[in-house]
Amino acid sequence: MLHAAVASGLNEPRLNPHHLPVALRIFSRKKTWEEQRPLEQGIENGLGTDETGFPCLKDFRHLNESQYLDALVRLSGGHIEKACSMAGVSRSGLYHLLEKHNKKLNP
Repeated sequence: MLHAAVASGLNEPRLNPHHLPVALRIFSRKKTWEEQRPLEQGIENGLGTDETGFPCLKDFRHLNESQYLDALVRLSGGHIEKACSMAGVSRSGLYHLLEKHNKKLNP
């Protein structure tokens, strides 16, 4: 992949994104878009926005923690040990978050 980029930019003083293979550029852009998407969704949903239209951190964090827990419960199959391992938290920490968001470990 790197060889193709170097070859396509051989006569250029530096390599630019357009020298990279299309598949890599698409992957990179998709990854960036996915990382930005939760914030954009929060703004679109009017999450506790102030006059700037930007969501307050408390509301944004709460929404994303809740969505994270939904995915964690689903992917762990509702098994506490697996969920703790996947999330990198203690059992008591996970139970605290589940209680905070009024969720159960049943998938």
